[in-house]
Amino acid sequence: MRLIQSEQETDGELAKTLRCYINHNHNQKATTRELHIHRSTLIYRMNKIEQQINLKAEDFHEKARSNSVRCISAHYECSRNLLGGRKH
Repeated sequence: MRLIQSEQETDGELAKTLRCYINHNHNQKATTRELHIHRSTLIYRMNKIEQQINLKAEDFHEKARSNSVRCISAHYECSRNLLGGRKH
């Protein structure tokens, strides 16, 4: 909720920064180049994001990866259960 409120105040800059940072696999140089900002601005924004969502930037990919694995696993299990009752 705090990130949403902050986003309204900053015209979505934090979300845009986070998306760009993740898309560039945490590469600060590529992120700053695409956003046309100074490295210290990126660091400031990332610190602000981390504080508001209580998650370190380096943990974003790991959390997303584990969520993806859970979703794929649940989908596989559901599909297997649905197909398990059918005769081939």
